[in-house]
Amino acid sequence: MVKSLILSFFVIVIFSCGYFSSKKYGLKFNEAREKMGLPILCESWESTVVTLTNGGYKWINPERSKLTNKYFSEKSMVILKDTLIGEYNYIVGEEKYDGLDVDFYERITISYIFKSQDDENTGLQYTYTTGEEYDQEELLGVYHPIEKDVTKEEADSLLYLWGIDLNDCD
Repeated sequence: MVKSLILSFFVIVIFSCGYFSSKKYGLKFNEAREKMGLPILCESWESTVVTLTNGGYKWINPERSKLTNKYFSEKSMVILKDTLIGEYNYIVGEEKYDGLDVDFYERITISYIFKSQDDENTGLQYTYTTGEEYDQEELLGVYHPIEKDVTKEEADSLLYLWGIDLNDCD
């Protein structure tokens, strides 16, 4: 009986710490996001705890199951000991590629690294993921993803072409 009470107490403490972190970096963090140039979190998005080595949260666009391309897919937060390490925003593009194991779409990732191991690669980052065809004859027509850093202006141009407004929550 005492053991189950102690176990229940620890479970409640562990889950409440995660609950408070998700609240701290959820909707309440939108004002800070806007100041940093990050897309805001929409109220309608669904939150899930991400089981990573370093912990985190993921908010998923509830409309994504109805969409195939050109949409803001998800927002992920990496949190270590209640300290925000990074935020990652994934936007699915227009072009679809035939991958070796799974097909994939081009994508823009807008990241903000708050704390890194070397403290040099912090701040706002834009990454474009596209497909590159394998050069082996037996794999012609099959693509693998490649990432390249892009400027804010390049990312904004792609988002405009795709018709995506990151801060439109309607």
